[in-house]
Amino acid sequence: MLAPLQELREKLMTAESDGVHAEQANHGWGHLAEACERITRIETLSCDDGIGALTRDILLEAANHPIPLPNPKSDRQFDEHPSWGGPSARISAAAGLAIMARRPECVNESLLNAIERLSVDPVPAVRLQIANHLGCLYYTAPEVMWRILEQMCREEGSRGVLTGLVGRSLVSLAGPHPQRVTELAKQVFARVITGPGAKSVREACVHIFTSLYLWQNNATCKEIVIQIAENPQQFAEESYQLLVPLRETMSLGLMDPPASDKHGVRKRAIDLLLHVLESIRARFSQVENTLREASPTNIPDALKEEAKDLCRLADSACYELYFASGAFAGKSTDGSLCAEFLVATPENDRFFRETKAVLTILADLGFPAIVHRLLETLEFLLKANPKEVFLFIGDVVRSGTKRGYQHERMAADLIVRLVERYLAEYRQILREDRECRDVLREILDTFVQWPNARRLTCRLDEIFR
Repeated sequence: MLAPLQELREKLMTAESDGVHAEQANHGWGHLAEACERITRIETLSCDDGIGALTRDILLEAANHPIPLPNPKSDRQFDEHPSWGGPSARISAAAGLAIMARRPECVNESLLNAIERLSVDPVPAVRLQIANHLGCLYYTAPEVMWRILEQMCREEGSRGVLTGLVGRSLVSLAGPHPQRVTELAKQVFARVITGPGAKSVREACVHIFTSLYLWQNNATCKEIVIQIAENPQQFAEESYQLLVPLRETMSLGLMDPPASDKHGVRKRAIDLLLHVLESIRARFSQVENTLREASPTNIPDALKEEAKDLCRLADSACYELYFASGAFAGKSTDGSLCAEFLVATPENDRFFRETKAVLTILADLGFPAIVHRLLETLEFLLKANPKEVFLFIGDVVRSGTKRGYQHERMAADLIVRLVERYLAEYRQILREDRECRDVLREILDTFVQWPNARRLTCRLDEIFR
């Protein structure tokens, strides 16, 4: 690569005097800088040899190139959809110099000065390259890294740049520097409220708060996260981000020794989901009462949208619980459980016991989609505690009937599958426990309109065979 890079660089240096068209020269600079940016990613690259030193020199020259020019119209679009055209000399130079800064032998005053200058470049696409790769300075120039981070968190106006800054650089530093990163994320979260791209920035901040609370029990982050969880009407979008890490953390370390740190993470994850659902239930009850009292022709659109948002948030919470339980992994193509997942495990029993309060709130909400997903989750967990789970299935079905779950064909098929499994595997429970038999009759009465459920009624004598 050395010879062609040198040749192109020499030609570009004399392009103007040689009569080369300006656009062609700019295009050449773009390709040259882009090639050098790719070279900086080579793991064995060193600035002590010819190719490394040349790459750094070219990138420093490209960092002063006039292309790209500021464009207010595209800059506004950049906030919501960060993208840029290329090849572009200064954009590639910003990325290349930041990446190169991870090598101690490549770092010098000129390189660091260029990075700081590019971090306040008038073009947001250039600043984004610095924002995305600030972590490369962690070992080689930490003071410069933190100075740029603090300045951008305090002053950066582009939401596209802030999304990269928070979602990549701050996230990578959150583990070893939780309090410092939390304060910076709080600063961004407080000043970016609305407008194009604000949603992405705020979600990136919430991801940091949630992760540090779950994994490190950070007190500041706990306060922020609980405030979001308890106010779904105020933090509608941010509440979804609270749910993202729960799929992994709610089932973490179920069989680890009691002293394991994973138990604390799992407990905080379940508690967080409980906070979210309790807030949804309380707020939805208020909204529903208001809708019930209002005239059908005079219901505010904002209230209807809030009701929909609460339903969607509850549905997302149920999905995370479903996946965390392992129910999805046990599904066969026809929707039933695979044979290897029909064996009782201590993990299932513990998951059911620890999430019982969460399951209860989801059941209380009674939305058909949630009830169905909840029953699928219970189908997977029932082998650990068949009697208690069956009684809980009765509660879930009872709640679902308030919103018409019994009229769904998929509901009838699932209920029939559950009852058939109990008749086949847990007949003794139904035979010996009157409460379970009462729940069974209630479930079949609820779905009596469906032929497959009616046929099951004729088989109830199997319980006593």
